[in-house]
Amino acid sequence: MRLTKDQIAEIKSFINKKGIKYIDVQMEILDHVASSVEDKMADHLTFDQALRETHTSFGVFGFSSVEDGISSALRKKYSGVFWSQFISFFGIKYIALVLLAGALFYKIQILIGDYHHSMMIIVPIFLCVVGFAVLFRINFKKYKEFLVYRISVSYLGFLGSFLLFLNVIINSGSNATFLGLNLTCLLASIILVLFTAYIITAYKTILKGIEESESLIQKYKTLP
Repeated sequence: MRLTKDQIAEIKSFINKKGIKYIDVQMEILDHVASSVEDKMADHLTFDQALRETHTSFGVFGFSSVEDGISSALRKKYSGVFWSQFISFFGIKYIALVLLAGALFYKIQILIGDYHHSMMIIVPIFLCVVGFAVLFRINFKKYKEFLVYRISVSYLGFLGSFLLFLNVIINSGSNATFLGLNLTCLLASIILVLFTAYIITAYKTILKGIEESESLIQKYKTLP
């Protein structure tokens, strides 16, 4: 038995009232619930009876168990997306560019001759990048109701860790050398290269989340 538009709308409202706030999770649950309700109504149950029995079949935790499963699957998916892209920076395609960036960061520090002064030039640049990252999130706040976007944007939360490590290295003020290179400048350059690769990867991951969210928006519009 096919459900009417009003019945599907009622199921949507029912799912929302059960505390499922993310639209993509609601859509996933809606598919399962609507199919189950149709089957039960075919066995001569009323719509309300079929909906109650369907909800009961999800167990003690109701729809939240489905939400947890979807969240876990999406986190695993986007973790794979993020790390595969991050690691790709150190493959044959980009390794020359990565080494060049590292050499540039190192050279800037050596030319300035003072760790703190060099960081006064480099760090503000990266702070501007982080600021842009925040603005990026605000500009795309229309996607905040999608779990897929929330997960994709979560990688921006780790940017501060790089600046913390960088600060620790700079404040160490060591003049030790490694293979003729100043160890403090070398470590700072490595952190800056990793930071650059990380933030580019984070943005690419967010774009993937936005793309998937936009696809879900279009799909959601086609629902009754």
